[in-house]
Amino acid sequence: MKFQQNFKYVFICFTFCCVTFAKAQNKNNLKFSVLDSLIASKQTQKANVLLNNIIKNQATDSLYHVPYYIGLIELLKHNDTTKATKKASAFISQLKKRTSNKRTAYKAHLKLSDFYVDLIDDKSAITAAKNALRIADEIPDIKPSEIGQINYIIGGCYYALYDIEQASNYFKNASKAYEKSATVEKDVLADAYNGVAVSMWTLRQLDSAEIYFNKAIKATNESNLETYKLNYYTNAFKFNLALVLDDSGKINEAIKMKEVVIKNLQNIINNCPDDTLVLKSKRLQASSYANLAAMYNDIGFYSKSYHLLKYAYQKKQLVFDANNPRLASNLNQIGLAEINLKEFKKSLNTLKKGLTMLRASTNPYLPLEADNLYLQAKAYAETNDTVNAFKYFEESEAIYKKAYPNELSRDYIILLRNYAKFLAKHNRKSKALAIATQTYNYIQKQTETNDILRLNEIINLAEINYLNGDYQNALNWSEKGALLLNSQFKNANSAIDSLKLEFNKPSLLLIKAKAQYHLNKNKTVAFLDTLATSLNKAQTILEWRKKAYYNQKDMSDLLDEYASIASFNKQIQLDLYTLTKNKIYLNKLLELHESSIYNRIRSRLNFKTNTVVNTVPKLVLQRENELHKNIAQTLNLNRDISVYLNQEKQWQQFLDSLQQNHPKYFNLKYASITASIENSVPENTTVIRYLFIESNLFALVISTSEKTLIELSTSNLASEINQISNDFNIETTSTNLFSLYQKLWLPIKDKITTKNVTIIPDGMLFNLSFETLTPKKINSFNQLATSSLLAKHCISYNYSFLLINNNDKVIDYKNDFIAFAPEFNDAMKTDYRLAIQDTTAVDKTYLTLLPQPFSVDLAKQYSNLFDGNYFINDKASKQIFTNEANEHKIIHIGTHAESNNISPEFSRLIFAKKDESNDNSLYTFEIYNQNFNSNLAILTACETGKPTYQAGEGMISLAHAFNYAGSESILTSLWKIDEKTSTEILKLFYNNIKNGLPKDEALQRAKLNYLKNSEGRLLAPTYWSGLVLIGNTSPITFNSSKHVLIMVGITILVFLIISVLVFKRKKKKRNTN
Repeated sequence: MKFQQNFKYVFICFTFCCVTFAKAQNKNNLKFSVLDSLIASKQTQKANVLLNNIIKNQATDSLYHVPYYIGLIELLKHNDTTKATKKASAFISQLKKRTSNKRTAYKAHLKLSDFYVDLIDDKSAITAAKNALRIADEIPDIKPSEIGQINYIIGGCYYALYDIEQASNYFKNASKAYEKSATVEKDVLADAYNGVAVSMWTLRQLDSAEIYFNKAIKATNESNLETYKLNYYTNAFKFNLALVLDDSGKINEAIKMKEVVIKNLQNIINNCPDDTLVLKSKRLQASSYANLAAMYNDIGFYSKSYHLLKYAYQKKQLVFDANNPRLASNLNQIGLAEINLKEFKKSLNTLKKGLTMLRASTNPYLPLEADNLYLQAKAYAETNDTVNAFKYFEESEAIYKKAYPNELSRDYIILLRNYAKFLAKHNRKSKALAIATQTYNYIQKQTETNDILRLNEIINLAEINYLNGDYQNALNWSEKGALLLNSQFKNANSAIDSLKLEFNKPSLLLIKAKAQYHLNKNKTVAFLDTLATSLNKAQTILEWRKKAYYNQKDMSDLLDEYASIASFNKQIQLDLYTLTKNKIYLNKLLELHESSIYNRIRSRLNFKTNTVVNTVPKLVLQRENELHKNIAQTLNLNRDISVYLNQEKQWQQFLDSLQQNHPKYFNLKYASITASIENSVPENTTVIRYLFIESNLFALVISTSEKTLIELSTSNLASEINQISNDFNIETTSTNLFSLYQKLWLPIKDKITTKNVTIIPDGMLFNLSFETLTPKKINSFNQLATSSLLAKHCISYNYSFLLINNNDKVIDYKNDFIAFAPEFNDAMKTDYRLAIQDTTAVDKTYLTLLPQPFSVDLAKQYSNLFDGNYFINDKASKQIFTNEANEHKIIHIGTHAESNNISPEFSRLIFAKKDESNDNSLYTFEIYNQNFNSNLAILTACETGKPTYQAGEGMISLAHAFNYAGSESILTSLWKIDEKTSTEILKLFYNNIKNGLPKDEALQRAKLNYLKNSEGRLLAPTYWSGLVLIGNTSPITFNSSKHVLIMVGITILVFLIISVLVFKRKKKKRNTN
């Protein structure tokens, strides 16, 4: 079965066959240059006359080139490939009659193979090349270099057919033959090694691919190529090697290698006198930028990927014609990146530009056009424009069908799967089922032995039937999948194969459980327990499967699967609790919910382990990575089960050692998540854990006297929450605040009897400041000071119930206060712009940051009050921050911050920046590597990108990272808040903290005071209510102020002086008397 090439494969093949074929063509051009130019200019008659003259006048043994040219000229005459190939083949038969020279015969077959390659008839090309190899093997004095060349050509044709195992065999044969040759050039050998490496990479045999790419690099370095050509080909092979490193989980190494390749190619571009090589270098460099973008995309750094893709497009515009398909392909990638960034309007504009470019081309590029239309369909679907989504799905399917009338490419199958699901979700049941069935039938017919591909389509059909509401057929298809898996178990070649087959069960178990749930009208405890057991088994299998992955994209897909299973399992536990009122089920529900949070955090950390090294020796981290990789490779390479079992044993021993010697790190990444409503809740505090179960919302209210689960309304919830953070209109805002109070607070109001409340939001509720909710409609914003939850409760927040603990001890740090405030003024930005050299390194976000003059003033003022220190403007750098922030009661971070819901691990704090080498962003994953031990970290200028997508994920990641780094609590913002307003509230908050108030009460009083002294639009919740406290609420005990000590000292000194004066006066009076 033939698959369409994916993004990275396109670029890895960019350097494929680049050396050998180039040399062959150069030799050919010397002899047939005139004929080539006539054919290129379509001067068919003149070309035919010249070719007949060559046949008539040249020696017979030199006519092996002719079949290729006969085919080309015949094709120009009649545009009939059958006639052309017949005539070319007929000449070989004539040639054999004219000469018995087998060397001429094999070369003629090889040229016929070249002609088939031009026709994209790779099967016939292989037949012709194999005929050449058969004849060559009969020649007594055949040279190893000749055998190598034939094998290489066959390997290339097999690769084009996506028969990678055969391609690999022939490339290896070519390499062995070249190695035996005393005359073959080292660069030719290098190209053969490259062929093997590319095949190994495609077969996912990554260790072998890495070995052969390194062989190719070594051979190139030993070749006689002149300096610039040598540098070009060496970097071309490194270009490929970087992709292998990426797929092997060595993402940092891969990125560094790709950056070195870009730099080396730039050197060729700047200095090489060969214009042709410069052009090739520019094209490879542009592809390198695109590949680098793909790597950043794979690790979830979508903004960086997007920037690089746009830069790659600019580079390609300089070296390709306006309608070159590479430009349109690049625009497809940019459009996809914009979809990943949830910039759907931008994406549609980009994709429409690419579609116009494709349709303006003289040659059709149907797969690219179909992919473009599919991406447009996805963008329209995301914006709920179902009319256009249907239109573009349909157009994409039509173009794919035109491109592949008799087969389904990989991308075509992906389109059909997603189209079918979209149809099913929008009640187009019959068509959805027809498309899913079409794909299944095709795979069933094409893959007699690959049951995994069949299983994927069975799962797809089960899902489509489930979405259609046909639960019986969903159940039938899930059971059919289970039968297929069972038959595979029986026929498995090894125990390791059986284990890997088990990995495919979770999706089947989930669909089966959901179908049974809907079909059973009498859901007994026994029935629900059976479903829960099945779902627990599915989750256990996913934990096994996790060990086989060291690619973040695979892990992301696994997490999506885990989330679906956990979500339905929560519904089962809820039903069991409703039936029995047994708190075991409530605890299990809570445990599932909390586990989902930590699984997401851990998955992001697992690919950035090398950053979490603060308290863990490097040797321990290296051992962790080594063991993880060994298990993954054992599973992926079908090694003996005993090897796997031994590695599992070593892994468990490692975890035991890690738990004993590095418990903090163990708890961060590997500890089991257990949650209980019996957890100790602080005195005089009520904890409200909001949680979504499927599409329903519940509030779990817990205090020392209350443990209650209550279902809440979600009607218009999202729109009401979104309006509040951007609305200055009293009428609409008061209506929404009252409505949200009725939905989210009134049903649980009677259960809340304490002043202190800790709220743990879920989903969209992370975008809501609960303190603004009102029990009645207000007529003016200043009524919020008396008629809101703010007036009644001290509200704090947290992101996990596991962090609620009344035994938390507040650490007494030696230093009271430190502040960092880069103002981001125009002078700082100008200095940065002048210092930058590499335009790809420009941080455009930095240049658009708003100045923060009030933050600088506050840092100075309160550093003085708390006897602390401050760093402002250029001094507020990332390096100084990480070196100086540790061990303070309060760390004030008066800088811009981005809470990234799309890629939470790339949420960041932004510090002063001087030049391109100055890294000024402290990302969430880097915070784990820092010591920010403190009672409170202040981070008020936090802006959340795409707040409605995966709401709260960026904040959760930041809060978790600061918590791990040692901060007991953080004060941050739910949305972008006016700098002057936040500064005023912070001043009031600091004064309250200084006076010994608990942190939550200090913030409550600061906000009430702000409302009392403000007026007009400044009273709107969007201005002030986004500031929230997350974590520990205990008061902070400060050290004695030096100002107080000075005043005490002065008072004592004055007292002593007065005492002395009084004593002297009395003594003088006595003496006088």
